[in-house]
Amino acid sequence: MTEAARQAFAVLQASGNLTPPATFADWDRHAKMWVLTYGAYFEAFGLPGQRYVGGGADTLSIPWPGIL
Repeated sequence: MTEAARQAFAVLQASGNLTPPATFADWDRHAKMWVLTYGAYFEAFGLPGQRYVGGGADTLSIPWPGIL
């Protein structure tokens, strides 16, 4: 599943439908997409109590000291 998602992102970027992440905000959106993709898989195919990922995606970024 990870490889398929990576390939999908690559195709979207190559076709001009998705720009590669360049800022914290871009990386935030990409990270959310990965988590939500995995969440959708577990929601669709996981048994109750076996959904290790799901329930939305929250992200928090903290700037590295000395870098703006």
